[in-house]
This record gives sequence, structure tokens and C-alpha cells, in this order.
Amino acid sequence: MDRRALIAILGMATLLSIGCQGIPPHDKVSQETLATMGEHFAHFTHVVGDHRLKGVRGGTFDRPPVLFIHGTPGDWKAWGRYLGDSELQEKTWMLAVDRPGFAQSGSGTPIQSLETQASVIMQSALEEHPGPFLIVGHSYGGPIQLEIAANFPGSVSSLIILAGAIDPELQQARWYHHLANTGVGRLVLPESLKVATQEMLSLPAELERLQAKLKDI
Repeated sequence: MDRRALIAILGMATLLSIGCQGIPPHDKVSQETLATMGEHFAHFTHVVGDHRLKGVRGGTFDRPPVLFIHGTPGDWKAWGRYLGDSELQEKTWMLAVDRPGFAQSGSGTPIQSLETQASVIMQSALEEHPGPFLIVGHSYGGPIQLEIAANFPGSVSSLIILAGAIDPELQQARWYHHLANTGVGRLVLPESLKVATQEMLSLPAELERLQAKLKDI
């Protein structure tokens, strides 16, 4: 591989990461926050059908439950600053997951169905708390939380959508997604970006299907 091709691929990976995830709501959790969270949070694992979901939970159980859903790529640590906030720990019960296909819930196989992701996440959340949940979703987490609200209406109290990838006309795959889906792209990109690529390529069609449900939320 010559130098120009390598530079192009590295640039593609950077663009893909930015294009998939956008600007995150905050930085990754610090080691200090992790240490603080260790006193209040516990890890959990649930199996829903063929899918295994991992995440963290904690806070004050008899307070309103909050479910955090990250974008693509990502993991539960994207919400670390909120999870580690002492005031939120006192006033809410919080749950954050690694979405199916990513981090500790990752098998390297993307789940391109928004409905399936929503079902796996919400069934897992309901194993931890009866709800109803205030759901906070960022980027790709936005349409997933709408699927949850449509399919589990009694388990959702409200939604906070942060830069949600919801409009199918605005979520068409970019050139770098198609480049990442080539043999060379799949060879050099890390697993998380390969999963994110497949999610983004299938997203417009998934969002078209979601539109019919929006009126019911």
C-alpha cells in the first residue's frame, strides 16, 4: 500500500468517526470519575434472544429512572460525566448500556434493525427497573429511543433527544461510508467503525420505516 492510499484511508476513518457520531455531548469518563462511580454503580449483563447486552446501573432506586443510549460508534462511558454526578446520583436512578454490536455488547456483527436494538435495550432496562424511564439518546441513539417510545409506551415517561439522527433525508450515507464498506476499508478499520458503517448504510431505510410510528408517540 503506497503512502497516498494510507493517508486516504486514515482520513476516511477520521471522517467516518465524525460523520457517524457527531460531536459527543461530553468527553469520555475520566479515571477519577470511574473511581467515584465504583462506589455507586454496578455492571450488569442480560441476554435477550440471541443478543447479550452489558451496561452499568446505579443511583437512588426509588427516584425517577433515566436510560442513556449512545450514538455510533460509542459505549456507556460516553455518559460518564452524568453518571458520576453526585446530585444526579441522589435524584435519579441511572442506567447506561453498550448498544448491541459495540464495546462489551459487541460481537462484531451489527444489528441494523432499529426495532431489534430498541427491544434488546428496553427489555434489558426493564430487568433492572420497572420504569417508566426518561430516555436520553444521542445521535444514532435518537431513533432507537423513538422506537422504544413507540413499542413500549407504558415504560417511557419522556424523551431527551440530543442531535438525533431522525430525518431520513438528512441521514443519507456519505462517500466515506461507502469507501469504508470496501474490502480495503473493512481490512483497516477497527471493529467499532465497521459496525458503525453498516448501521449508517442501513439507517435511511430504517428511518423511513420509523416515520409511520412517530404519530403514535
